[in-house]
Amino acid sequence: MQRTNRHMAHHLSDEQLAELGLAATEGTGHPGPCPSAEDLAALREGRLDAARRAEILAHLDGCAECVARWLAVSSVDASSEDAPERAVPAPRAVSPVFVRTVAVIAAVAACVFFVIRLFPPSGGGPDFARSVDAGYRLVLDDPRLYAALSGPVRELAASGGVRSAGTPAEGAFEAGWAAGLAALGRGREGVAAPSGNARAEYVFAAGRWSVLVHAALDAEVPSGGNFWKEQARTAGLFQERTAALAPGDETRHRALWGDLAAVLDRLADGSATARDRDRLCRLLGGLGRVMGESDLGA
Repeated sequence: MQRTNRHMAHHLSDEQLAELGLAATEGTGHPGPCPSAEDLAALREGRLDAARRAEILAHLDGCAECVARWLAVSSVDASSEDAPERAVPAPRAVSPVFVRTVAVIAAVAACVFFVIRLFPPSGGGPDFARSVDAGYRLVLDDPRLYAALSGPVRELAASGGVRSAGTPAEGAFEAGWAAGLAALGRGREGVAAPSGNARAEYVFAAGRWSVLVHAALDAEVPSGGNFWKEQARTAGLFQERTAALAPGDETRHRALWGDLAAVLDRLADGSATARDRDRLCRLLGGLGRVMGESDLGA
């Protein structure tokens, strides 16, 4: 028992060691039943009355097994008291760069959303309608286009797609689509995309595409690259469908789409000039006017 006491002494307070010493001097023997774990814990914490405390100490004097149990209880409690508190990590601050990046992405996404509301998606419409949607996805997937088109698209969306005229070419675009939409009885507000009416799908898809291309011109998106190639391909798809979509006015529609595709081809291969960009803007306005005059939304 003395070896056990020395082995565990570094876990015990002076008072606890004194209690063991008192037990050793008060007599020998093994009186009474062994105290419970609760009694031993109460002894360590000083919660026993004098009579019960003296009874347990007298028992410990003659019972090496109970001394070992009491030392074990004292050792566990002492270790718990000595254990350092676990530091709680401070919450990490959110990086200002991360906040700005999220804000920019949210702003541009909102711009594209407003344009889509002006000319809602066509869903499972013809090939050219799906190609227009592919053009919007191309903008979302290219960070440079995303940033370049954010301002122009926001301005177009805020004004319902018709802004105050700047250059004569921009005036032609805005006047053309204002007249076209008015003639179709749709005003300048976005309405639900038509369903099951191929001619109305044509008008809506052409309108959404015109807004997207005009915004790219306004943002001076450089010639070359996938964006202009995709727009040239879309114009070709529109041109292929004019026989079915513009009966009685096919020649005019087909010629207009052919002119648009030719300018877009030059933008796609990087050979376009400032005059080509100006012509494209005028052609887009002419497209809006032709849509209204043909009454394709009926």
